[in-house]
Amino acid sequence: MFFTFLCYFTTLHIFPYDKIVKITDFGFEYNGSYTFRYISQNYSGFIIFMLSREYSSFAKSSYLSFLRICNRSFPEEPYMAYYLEGRDLEIIEGRVNKTTVLVPFVANCHSHQLNLNIQMKNMHSYLDYRDYHIPSIYLMMSFIYPFISVFWVINGLFYPQFHVTLHTMLSFSGVFKALSLYYSAKVWNTKALFDKCPLTLQLVSELTFVFSHSFLFIINALAISGWGTYREKIPFDQIINTSLITMWFFIVISICHCATYAFFFVPLYAMAVFVCCIYGQMIYSDIISAIHLIPLVRRTNYNEMMYKKIELIVRFGGIVTVWMTILTFFLIYFLVGDVPHYVQNTIYELFILAIYIIDIYVFFFRKSYEPVCENVEEVEEPEPEKQELVLLKEPNDEWFSMFNTHKFLSV
Repeated sequence: MFFTFLCYFTTLHIFPYDKIVKITDFGFEYNGSYTFRYISQNYSGFIIFMLSREYSSFAKSSYLSFLRICNRSFPEEPYMAYYLEGRDLEIIEGRVNKTTVLVPFVANCHSHQLNLNIQMKNMHSYLDYRDYHIPSIYLMMSFIYPFISVFWVINGLFYPQFHVTLHTMLSFSGVFKALSLYYSAKVWNTKALFDKCPLTLQLVSELTFVFSHSFLFIINALAISGWGTYREKIPFDQIINTSLITMWFFIVISICHCATYAFFFVPLYAMAVFVCCIYGQMIYSDIISAIHLIPLVRRTNYNEMMYKKIELIVRFGGIVTVWMTILTFFLIYFLVGDVPHYVQNTIYELFILAIYIIDIYVFFFRKSYEPVCENVEEVEEPEPEKQELVLLKEPNDEWFSMFNTHKFLSV
């Protein structure tokens, strides 16, 4: 699993074609510290510096140009700047004397190669001070989702006449999500204390993340296709395609969680947006198919319950479409903007909680979902009278047998 190794190692590789490399910003508290360990065959021309303002404010500015930095002309007075040429030591250490967010950069003025190991920490934690509350948020939400599963079970007990597999699957999804959040909280707590998380714990956390979220979104995609409502079975190839697309999306998101190199985020988020569009196209096709079924049900033998089921799925698909549109907008915003981890994680978890609430709103059993029993007048069939068996010329051939009767026989 490549994405787990990205979490474990924190070495930044700078290649000769890299001009200015931005390192992920870090929120320092008073007396926080930083350490840069570097290895290169030629140290000349490298400048390591930190700016106290966000990089995004200089992204479109000529002030942050390669030539200006190499000529030691910074857009503002850097918090610190180190010029590696002529240095005998292969380590840089320092402390921050105020609470601030610093953005580290490396300028490669002479087009050499450099391996840089970075460690930034605060007095009592290795976490960015803005991320202190993430473990608590994950742990708190891990107690919310089991209650969601309990609500599903209680709802099913109140309506024992329903036997819908979709309802059962959705009740399991809350347990899986709670397990994922528990391991995520454990990973963040471990990183806060020891900087690096054990590979086994990181692997388990990412696997439960991918599984729990893929399970939820696969079930919802199949629900939009009519499974559990107006369709009893879904083609196997459709299940496979939905599963692969969904897992692909969450594997990409998992890599984004773990990637420590800034240049990874643009292609990763771009791929996530692309896969999200494919998922949206699948949902759109299922919604259109359901809409086309409505006039067909009306023209043929009209079934009120079938009409209500299709209408329910169309409404659910519309809600999910709006939800997917907003999620795609935020993914694009995360792609082009320099959004802190705690903001990304909080927004993402709110979106996931929203899909659980939507599922409860739409698929909870209720009185109105009970089948409508239509009163059909029974038609008495006429009883044949004066029947006698008449045989033709072939008495041993049953196909030539017929009844002689005054009334029609019911078949």
